[in-house]
Amino acid sequence: MKFLAYLLFCVVFYNSVARFVDPFLLMVGSILSLYLAIPCLIVVVAVVVHECVTGRRTSRRALALAIGILGLIAILWLAIPSNAFYANRAEAIAKAYPDEIAHHLESYRATHGHYPTSLSELPEKPSIPRLMHFPYGYRSDGNTYYFSFPKPGGLIDSWHYSSEYHTWRLLD
Repeated sequence: MKFLAYLLFCVVFYNSVARFVDPFLLMVGSILSLYLAIPCLIVVVAVVVHECVTGRRTSRRALALAIGILGLIAILWLAIPSNAFYANRAEAIAKAYPDEIAHHLESYRATHGHYPTSLSELPEKPSIPRLMHFPYGYRSDGNTYYFSFPKPGGLIDSWHYSSEYHTWRLLD
């Protein structure tokens, strides 16, 4: 029963890390986790060698704890490729958003003579991608509209879109 609870925890931990942790923070955490993994690995090897040499079993608690910690660290390292996939997917969804909402913005402009100052002024709109939530997202000066969102793992890098040029630019 404890093993199933641990397995469920590992699956939830992996999924949460892979989907929601910023790629830069995941890399830093993975590198820092080595400082915990190396001593745990030494404990596991020492316990196994001690048991082989002496022929008697020692306390399983230290071994189980070390293996559990190593398992969580392995999950953290295995989450890196999945995290990159989710970050790239979220970035692609955010970059496709201006094309999805452009006809709504243009019909609003045709009716009112200017672009809305907020997307909430639109009668209907597609759902806003998670990367474009406050403080990023949509803004307009009336004649041109802009979209922006932070680059996943970019710390200060962000993507910006202008209806004037219809292109995305990465600003450092």
